[in-house]
Amino acid sequence: MKTITMDYAVLMWMVIILFGMVGFFRGWWKEGLTTGFLTILILLLKFPGLAEWLINNTNKILKILYIIVVARSLDIERIAEVAKEITDIPIRIDATDYRVYFFGLIGVLIASYLIGKITINKKVIGPNLLGALLGAVFGLLNGFTVISLVREYVLGRYLPGVTAEAAAEAETITSIALTVEELPTPSVVEGWLPWLIAAIGALLLFAVLTTRWSVERTKIKGVAPPLYRKAKEPAPPPTVGTLKIESK
Repeated sequence: MKTITMDYAVLMWMVIILFGMVGFFRGWWKEGLTTGFLTILILLLKFPGLAEWLINNTNKILKILYIIVVARSLDIERIAEVAKEITDIPIRIDATDYRVYFFGLIGVLIASYLIGKITINKKVIGPNLLGALLGAVFGLLNGFTVISLVREYVLGRYLPGVTAEAAAEAETITSIALTVEELPTPSVVEGWLPWLIAAIGALLLFAVLTTRWSVERTKIKGVAPPLYRKAKEPAPPPTVGTLKIESK
């Protein structure tokens, strides 16, 4: 077994800088939206009872949906009859499992990015310099929040159902070991695989270059690549008719 050791400060700054770079290009509005979503996760971590209440109610909703699927009917009597026979459901969210919060964090990040992409008007090209700088600042904050949430999820000090003894023991943890099992033995640089990847990469690079620019005589003109939307050109101004007066 090979052990790879990484200092937490190095990992933390890698995540923070990465989020800061992304925030610079996204702008302050989109990064502010992500900050708001992450604030909800901070509150759920601060108040474990609220997180447990939310997950328990989610399980109730899942159970109702499962009963309706099994009953194959929206009739109240049929649903009540099936509900008496079902004591548990195959999918249940465990409020004490740290993996639930990992997936929740990933879902929140994806949702915030998609909502920011959809809600911004297509006519908005991007942030100006001040908006980009503010986006970078908010991105740095979001990166720090994300890596801090991951650390707390792993330690489990503030998850629902954690006893005082377990929380006190988690405070003394200074290192975490991550083990990856069943690594594949074939290498990406052995046999025919690297040549296949290189051939596909060369073909894609050629397609990217040839579909992005067109040469017209001595000018190189940028064009929209395939499967990309073109920006709408402004409508031409209305033509003004001429009035001709003839005198007899």
